[in-house]
Amino acid sequence: MKEGIVVKGIGGFYYVSTEDGVYTCKAKGSFKKDKNILFVGDHVKLRVVNESEKEGFVSEIKERKNVTIRPPMANIDRMIIISSVTDPAPDTVFIDKMITLCEHKKIEPVLCFNKIDLSSDLELISDYEKIGYKVIKTSALESIGTEEFKNLLIPGITAVAGFSGVGKSSLLSSVMDIKLKTGKISDKIQRGKHTTRHVELFETEEGKFFADTPGFSSLEIDEVRKEELPDLFIEFEKYSHLCRFSDCSHTKERDCGVITAVENGEILKSRHNNYVAFYDKLKLINEWEREK
Repeated sequence: MKEGIVVKGIGGFYYVSTEDGVYTCKAKGSFKKDKNILFVGDHVKLRVVNESEKEGFVSEIKERKNVTIRPPMANIDRMIIISSVTDPAPDTVFIDKMITLCEHKKIEPVLCFNKIDLSSDLELISDYEKIGYKVIKTSALESIGTEEFKNLLIPGITAVAGFSGVGKSSLLSSVMDIKLKTGKISDKIQRGKHTTRHVELFETEEGKFFADTPGFSSLEIDEVRKEELPDLFIEFEKYSHLCRFSDCSHTKERDCGVITAVENGEILKSRHNNYVAFYDKLKLINEWEREK
């Protein structure tokens, strides 16, 4: 019995990275019967059926830290949220949505502001640093902060999210002098290049994986309950006890400690505006829709 991590799943086959290499596996038959779904990122046990061809079947899925359905992944440890400081301008709705999802899924969010060489306006970056989030400033073109970016790829699974045009591909390329251990997988499925059409984990060093897929940028917060949302905006905690009502939604109530903090400039106005928009959206989601 071996243990490993699922790094790719295509056409009913799962590619499991172990200390002895990558094995091509099928899922145990009872998984389908029990409606167990294997996700990229799953920590699994497998039985080898052909060692020379590195073939086996997955016999057990270990307990998951978290799961995202679109894209389908498990056990994400940290999310690097990449924005550009200009061209295009930072999209705070996207940034705050991704941070909210990270807080909900117990994923460490890291904000990366790229193209730092093109703008001297660092106010927004400072605002997020003051909230308490880890922020790095980079320029793939000028090789600024690329070593710090590379150091984010610590043991575990690191996901990368960012819209087209923010320099995500250039930034990743600038740090990918590290060798990706994808040869065995590529040989078996006749693919030699790193693409982002599906979810795949790339191992940079032993035990260090990263996932780059467009799906992370389109994640939605629909599975968050509106009652959970205030706790996912961590800067609200300092002021929520000052609210007149114990069940204050922090959207429009009188004597709301959070709204007062926004008016006093103690909470970023764009953050609160996005919070209200998220809250209003979540109010419209019925329980039966969540259960579908």
